Amino acid sequence: MLIVKQIEDELPLYKDTVQYEVKHEVKDNKGTLTYTALAMSTDKHCIMFVSKAFAERDLPTNVWEHLKAPGASYMYHSVAKLDVDALKNHKAVEYLAGPRNSSYGAIEAFVLDASGHVHCFGEWPKQAT
Repeated sequence: MLIVKQIEDELPLYKDTVQYEVKHEVKDNKGTLTYTALAMSTDKHCIMFVSKAFAERDLPTNVWEHLKAPGASYMYHSVAKLDVDALKNHKAVEYLAGPRNSSYGAIEAFVLDASGHVHCFGEWPKQAT
């Protein structure tokens, strides 16, 4: 997931140049995009953007503090089953937060790897069809 100043500024490159399609988006009460997921119609690969303002408000405080460090990055992993105990007990990471129910429907947990990168593991409950 890329944390960007304004999502709308990023979309032309992905939509017009590499033919990504908007798969999911969330707007705030002013109509500004706070989250967008893009993918190609023939691929399950997805790129996600979250606005800096939303991330600062939405992420747990200690997670956001780690993302302020020079060179820090934020990797989002969609998982079939979130195993919080395995994350809490893993010796190669520092457990930061979770599980939490996100505002966009995922159950998430956050860890910090040895290089200072934040990883969010999100389980998306099955939607009724």
